[in-house]
Amino acid sequence: MKFGMYQGFMGQYPDRRVLNNDVEVIIRPLIPEDEDKLLSFYRSLPPETRLRLRQDNTNRKILQRFLEEIPLGRMVTMGAFAPDEETLVGECSLRIMHHGWARHVGELKYSLEPKWSPTGLGGILIMELVEVASSQGLDKLVYQVLDDQVRLKKMLQEMGFVQEAILRDHATDLSGKKHDVYIMSNYMAELWRKMEDMIMYQEFPPLP
Repeated sequence: MKFGMYQGFMGQYPDRRVLNNDVEVIIRPLIPEDEDKLLSFYRSLPPETRLRLRQDNTNRKILQRFLEEIPLGRMVTMGAFAPDEETLVGECSLRIMHHGWARHVGELKYSLEPKWSPTGLGGILIMELVEVASSQGLDKLVYQVLDDQVRLKKMLQEMGFVQEAILRDHATDLSGKKHDVYIMSNYMAELWRKMEDMIMYQEFPPLP
């Protein structure tokens, strides 16, 4: 695996984890060479989940632009694979701004296959990238939530995220419907405290 681009702030990968349904997954960083696996993952998501994607990653050209951010150090993306080590079942991404006035802020997002939602996998992936954010000296994490992503918003609030702003009609989903966007944020110190207090092996909504 070509993980050289991640040296300096990543652990030892691949990492095998046993979920709360006793199923094993393999956690590792994603790289541009995983394009076909990511494309298959996004295309396998049910229509109601794909509608809420920030961008249409079922389109290979759009996905390629997303993957180009990884070797540039602007994006860290963690993937979870089924035991066959070929089938991607979830991913979580951290966008890092190395320059400018938001260089202390990271933006999270994640996607899961719905059947993996009750296994605690979402929490594992988010925790991996919280550790990356900490190692990169980030002070604050943000997450953009659509107005109908009620379960996702509740989960973030349980992790200590608070609503900072509402952007009216700011997002248009893949069906053309407009949504308000909630800007949720949390500071690293508070996030660590909350994540230590809460049980991470719980149901995480399969919404990006």
